[in-house]
Amino acid sequence: MVTDTLTQHGLFESIGVSPTSFDIKAGDLEVDHRYQRDVKPTRLKQLADALDLDAIGEITVSERKDASLVIIDGQHRVAALKERGLSDWPCSCRVYCGLTLRQEALLFRKLNNTKKPSIWDEFKAGLVAKEPEAVRINAIARSKNLTVARLPWDGKVACIATMRHIYRTMGEAALGDALGACIAAWGRTTGAVERYIVDGMALVLDAYRTSLEWPIFIEKLAKAGGGPGRILGRARSARDAHGGHVKVHVANVILATYNKGRRIGKLDAL
Repeated sequence: MVTDTLTQHGLFESIGVSPTSFDIKAGDLEVDHRYQRDVKPTRLKQLADALDLDAIGEITVSERKDASLVIIDGQHRVAALKERGLSDWPCSCRVYCGLTLRQEALLFRKLNNTKKPSIWDEFKAGLVAKEPEAVRINAIARSKNLTVARLPWDGKVACIATMRHIYRTMGEAALGDALGACIAAWGRTTGAVERYIVDGMALVLDAYRTSLEWPIFIEKLAKAGGGPGRILGRARSARDAHGGHVKVHVANVILATYNKGRRIGKLDAL
């Protein structure tokens, strides 16, 4: 072990340990992508092309029980060193010992607060850190047989910011109902859980949950030509013509689809 001494440190009260400084070769440092952000090729190229060995700075590292040395903060700088063939370069490292995976993720979040990690990196780290909101959003998606992902694909949902907004403003049930309605109408397709479609569906259900004739609502959406892609297209055209938010226009296109052919029980636009 690099050090066996763990002491309390006020700056990292949530972690409960203080680090020790050591020089470690860049090639000996690893990355755990369960909470760590993905390397950005453009940033890596910029760092590698203009590499200044005197300005590498300190790398924050976790030494695990298996003696692996995992980067918590500084992976782009270490990757730039490796890119330039400098795997033997001794990096100045702030090393924590005995952290759990959750503590590593929490420290990653703390150190990257000013660097604004992507919504996906933030969510992924939140899951590892067992933050309640991330855990619940992930559970809601899984209950609909969806996987929360960085990029959209059939069976995956990538609108993390939208799901978080619905969860915070309308509640857990509202998010589950919105995802469920989209899937019931259009299946677990990329278009069904596009961010504006999910957001617009949440608005409709929030306004008219008790007024909708559910089987008819789902059937009409499922049979409407063009599916969610056409709904989104019509919403964007309405936004371009009249202004406003795309999600509200999506909600109104959904309502218009439901109202079509009905003599009674029509619902007003939002």
